[in-house]
Amino acid sequence: MLLLTPPLSKEWEEDISRLVQKALQNRIGIVIYAAHPKSGLERHKSINLWIDDKSPEWEISMDLGNMDLAILVGYKLKRKWKASMNLITAVDDEEQKKKAVEYTQTLAELARLPNVNHFALIGSIEGIAHEAPQAALNIFNLSNEPDFELIRRMVELTGSSCLFTIDSGEENALA
Repeated sequence: MLLLTPPLSKEWEEDISRLVQKALQNRIGIVIYAAHPKSGLERHKSINLWIDDKSPEWEISMDLGNMDLAILVGYKLKRKWKASMNLITAVDDEEQKKKAVEYTQTLAELARLPNVNHFALIGSIEGIAHEAPQAALNIFNLSNEPDFELIRRMVELTGSSCLFTIDSGEENALA
C-alpha cells in the first residue's frame, strides 16, 4: 500500500498522478491522507465510511468495485481507535433509502464490521457531506485517476480529515 498526501501544486499533481498509475500497474493499493487544517484527527471517536451508490438494485456481491481497501482501512482504524463507525451512502430519492440501508447492513455483516450505524442521505456526496454525522475521519474511495480538487473540496465540506483509497485489485473486504 502506498500512502500519499495531496500535492500542493498543479505540477506536483501530475507527478503524483503518474506515481499512482505506476503503483496501480504494480497492483499496489493507494491511500491519500488529506488532513483538515484545523481539526486534524483530534476526534478519534468516530469514522465515516462512504459507500458507493449501488442503485437501483442494491445487490451485494463479492465484487465490491473499488470499495475493498476503504472498508479494510476503516475496519483497522475503528479497532485501533476503538471508534464508532458510520456507513454512509448517497441516494437519489426516498425510494432508494430503504434499499441502501439494507445494503449497508448486509455489507457490514459480511465484512464483519460490528456496531456500525447506517445512513442513506438524499443527494450527491458533495451535496450531503455537511448532513453526515461529524467524524474524526471520512473515508472515500476514488477512481484510478485521483481528482485532487475533489479531495480538497471534501476536506472542506466534511470539516474533517479524509482518506481516499484506490484498490489494487488484490483486496477483498468480504473474504
